[in-house]
Amino acid sequence: MLSFFIFFMIFVGVTIALYQVYDVHYNLNFDDEEQRPRALSKELEILSEKANEYAETGSSPGFIQAVNRIFGNGFDYRIVLAALTGDRRQKYAEPLLRRKKNIVLNGCLKILHLPFWKTSPPSKDLRGVLITFIIANSLLALFWGAMSVYTVAYEVSISQLSWLNDELVLMILIYLSILLTYAASKLELYMHDIYQVGKLNRIVFTDHSNE
Repeated sequence: MLSFFIFFMIFVGVTIALYQVYDVHYNLNFDDEEQRPRALSKELEILSEKANEYAETGSSPGFIQAVNRIFGNGFDYRIVLAALTGDRRQKYAEPLLRRKKNIVLNGCLKILHLPFWKTSPPSKDLRGVLITFIIANSLLALFWGAMSVYTVAYEVSISQLSWLNDELVLMILIYLSILLTYAASKLELYMHDIYQVGKLNRIVFTDHSNE
């Protein structure tokens, strides 16, 4: 009975691993407004509306008030305005809103990771490395699942790999891979967001210094 339960949990784990691969691919290639948190969508809508009014009328108080209300008093509205200009909305505005509580502006832009730890935004995008790790780790979970089926009929005879014959060990490895994939996906989104925020900051002040 225990073996049946373990194999059922392996099946569930493999299904989760397959979904993780799909989820990563979907998030990279599609902008799904339905999956966007309602609060973020509302803030994005308000800022876009006020930014359009600013562009049409040249009057900035309404936009600045919206920026201060959402990001906090004193936040440089030029950063938000640049994020909403042209086709930058998805690329910059959403990361900016997602990480608004991590952004500290005090002469220069910093990222507050923890109450006692803040750094400059990363200058390199680690997305490629983390995505590769996520996909490889998900495939590893599928490999463990395949080994659980293989070893039912064919026992691994190499003594150093005898642990592959234990379905409980394989189940633990599958869920460890799932956990690592989940953690890496959260880190990937966070690192990419703060990289985009830093890139936006450089775009704004580089353009401003060239005026």
